[in-house]
Amino acid sequence: MKVTLSIEEALVLLSETNISLTVPAGMKRCCRCKNIRPITDFSKNSATKDRLDKRCKICKKEIREANRKYNAEKSKEWREANPERFKEKRDAWMQAHPQSESETRKEWLRNNVAKVRQIKKTYKVRRKGWEVGEVDYVTILMRDGFVCHICGLDVEPDDVHFDHVIPLSRGGAHSNDNIHIAHSQCNIRKNTKLMSELPGTVTLKSG
Repeated sequence: MKVTLSIEEALVLLSETNISLTVPAGMKRCCRCKNIRPITDFSKNSATKDRLDKRCKICKKEIREANRKYNAEKSKEWREANPERFKEKRDAWMQAHPQSESETRKEWLRNNVAKVRQIKKTYKVRRKGWEVGEVDYVTILMRDGFVCHICGLDVEPDDVHFDHVIPLSRGGAHSNDNIHIAHSQCNIRKNTKLMSELPGTVTLKSG
């Protein structure tokens, strides 16, 4: 029986069986998983001969996640076992970095609410491994004109929520195109539903 393999399937098969193979142009072998991948799957690294990391992005992400979980667990264990020592270290750091509670910083936080929300949300999204695109909450406010995309009514400045039209947990991106303004109650009511699953809603076209 004749079996036909694509180039990609043949490369994977050869790499998994450790058969010596000259890596084609535009491809690179990961030193960790041993798979041969396109060079676009490797981050840049000026310290290496080919200026690319030795490990592919997939392997680097796996290592990063494993280290993050390990360090978080160890840190939590230490804090719980040494509450007084943790408090001392925290207080010492605060004394050494008084700017962290300075009036200038507090004023900046008050004057840049949208920016602070953007930074915190982006950090949270990256930690969960979800897709992150360009997000500018001021641009979203200007685009939507303080109109709730769920009910179609005006939103007061102190009641603005930013809703992911396609929820992150369902494959939506954290990007300007997928984020629209909503009332706090409308956003809570929608939760992780799609607009098509929420009765009595108004879908607005973005400008």
